[in-house]
This record gives sequence, C-alpha cells and structure tokens, in this order.
Amino acid sequence: MILMLTKDKHSVDFYKNLPVINDFKEIYNLNLYKKVPEDWYLFLCDIENSTDAIKKGKYKEVNMSTVFCIVAITNLLNTLEFPFIFGGDGVTFLIHKDYFEKAKKQLSSVKNLIKNLFNLNMRIGFISVSELYQKGYDLKIAKYKVSDCYKQALILGSALFYFEKEIKNNHYLLEEDSNVNVDLSGFSCRWEDIPTTKEEQLALIIETVEPEDYITLKEILNKIYEIYGNDENWHPVSINKMNLVPSTSNTIDIEAQVTGNPKFSWFRKILILIELKLVAFFSKLPFKIGIKINNQDITQIKVMNYVSSDFRKLENSLKLIINTSKEEKQKLLEYLEKLRKDKKIYYGYYSDYKAHITCAVFPKKNQDVHFIDVVNGGFTLASLMLKEQKSK
Repeated sequence: MILMLTKDKHSVDFYKNLPVINDFKEIYNLNLYKKVPEDWYLFLCDIENSTDAIKKGKYKEVNMSTVFCIVAITNLLNTLEFPFIFGGDGVTFLIHKDYFEKAKKQLSSVKNLIKNLFNLNMRIGFISVSELYQKGYDLKIAKYKVSDCYKQALILGSALFYFEKEIKNNHYLLEEDSNVNVDLSGFSCRWEDIPTTKEEQLALIIETVEPEDYITLKEILNKIYEIYGNDENWHPVSINKMNLVPSTSNTIDIEAQVTGNPKFSWFRKILILIELKLVAFFSKLPFKIGIKINNQDITQIKVMNYVSSDFRKLENSLKLIINTSKEEKQKLLEYLEKLRKDKKIYYGYYSDYKAHITCAVFPKKNQDVHFIDVVNGGFTLASLMLKEQKSK
C-alpha cells in the first residue's frame, strides 16, 4: 500500500518535478523530455469554425474563450504549473486522473459560458494517455522557464497528430452537459493591441514533413536567431507601446461578468475601472512604490506583461509571434520556402501591424502568463495556410 501511494504521488507531481530548460534554444535537447505517465489524460479544446468567427471580427472572443479554459483548470488545480499549450483558437493540455472528472465538468460549463457570451461553439475532446500508448503513439514533455511566474510546457509526440485528427472527426468528444460554478478569477483582457516596434507582428507555424525531424526544426530555430539576434530583438511586446483599454471597452464588461458574481458585475466593473486608473497613473513611475494590484507592484505590471509573455512554443510544430521588419521577414520566408520546396517542412504565417494580449494573473499563487497572438487571428490563419500546403 505504501508503495502504491508513493507511485501515485510521483505521477501526480510528474510535471512539477520535471527539470527546467532555461534557454529557448535548448528546446530540442531530447534528453530533457520525459514520457507522460499512463494515468494522465490528454485534452484538446478548440473553437469550431474559428476562421469564420475571425472573419466576423471576433478574434478577441476566440482568444478569450481559449484562455477561459486555461484559467478554469488553473483554478481547479490551484496552480498554473500544469502542461498546456495556447494556440490562439484552442488549447492542448494534460491532466492527472485525480482531477479528470472535475476537469470535464469545469470545461463543459466553460463551453456553455462561451456559447452564451460569444455564440461560439467549443469542441472539447479527451483521451487517456494509456490508450494512446496502447495504440502505439508516443507522448513526451519538457518544461521551459519563461519567467519566475510562468513555466511553459513543450510537448512532442505522434499522439498529438493522431488526437487532433480524431477530434476534427468528432471522436472522443466531451458530451457531458454541466453547469457547475466555474472560477475564472485571474482572467483579464485590459490592454490594447500592441503595435510593432518595427514594421510587422508575424504569427508563424512550422511543421516538419517527417514528424520527428527535430534536427530540421533546430536548424530553423538557429536561423531565426541568426536573423533576429537575441530574444529582445523579436519580442512582440514593447513596454513603451503598452496602453490600457478605454473604460468603454467591452473586454472590461466581459472580465467583470466572468470573474465575479454575475448579479454584481456592475460592482466588479467599478473595481476594475479603479484599478485601471491606478495602473495608468502609477505605471509611469521609474521606481517601485510598494502599492500592489494582483500581488504585483503597480509600477511593474507592464514589465511583468513583457517577461511572462507566451510568444514561443513547441507542440510538435514550432509556433512563434515575431516582431519583425519587412526585410527580416523576407529573409526568413525565403529560407522557409526553400525548405518547403525541398519537402522538409510545411509552414504558415500571418502578419499585421499589432499583436493581441490576453492575460491570466493569479496573485495568491504569484503566477501569471500573458498570451500573445497577432490581431485578426494570427495563429488561426497561419494554421490555415499550413494545412493548405499539406493538402497539396
């Protein structure tokens, strides 16, 4: 019995105990990846017909819907440190069996909320890791330290390709209809879209033709650093370009409605507007003053948005948001096009003048992450281009 408890405890803490990668250029060090335990579950949530929704101007609603799922599971687990990948119009994540049933209920309620708020349909699927292994698929994971407040999952394996295809074919879908209370405290969308400091914000997805051709992806990542230099040179968030949304923004109304009692959303909105006024005034100061909002010094909130930005990720494919000049973009795309013609990769991209930021801040846990996408559906439209390449 003692041995069984020890084994279960080790499995529950599997992700928490993973070694941390500190340099993004080391994400292809396969020695740092571990096989996901069999008693975990793989979930995938994505917005159906997201391209149509984005064409109707609902890119913010699509991004917010995805973040709702992440925030709901974060509050269920009482930590942001669980494996997930934000993809713009969807999220992939893993959860231990101990939280499986509660997670299904939470996500079902989030699905209903999204339908009522935005008239969007979210498709939610799940499968046990043990079943994936029985079918012959593999799934491994590592962890990259973005900041002291956020560690990001890196997920590889044929299981991802299989499961995404199954979900698109409406298999393994969550049918449960639940209306349990969902805790979305921590969600916020208080910042205006962020202009580029160069010429464009670029959403880019790169996938190898051979599923485990990590050597090619590593070479591509090295080429990106060769073109752009260090991380700061292509980071899509500029502290000096960050501005709070106006008090009339509908995102303030949405935050007020989902992060408190809906009957008193008007009072929650008043509190949010007061916070916005305080941040607008004090964030311009060049020194800390000790006044905190969401457990952060009010003068450092923009800084935290920068250091905890989720703009680079690995989920078999490499997904990036890049602040770029047109010359840098042309160099990169010419390089990628050559690899595509050599039948080594597929890629998709979308660029615009601004990036969109959706935040999740958990003050009691001292954790926060700021999800970045290019406005008007960057990752979604980049993925569409990639899929068109694969279909040819």
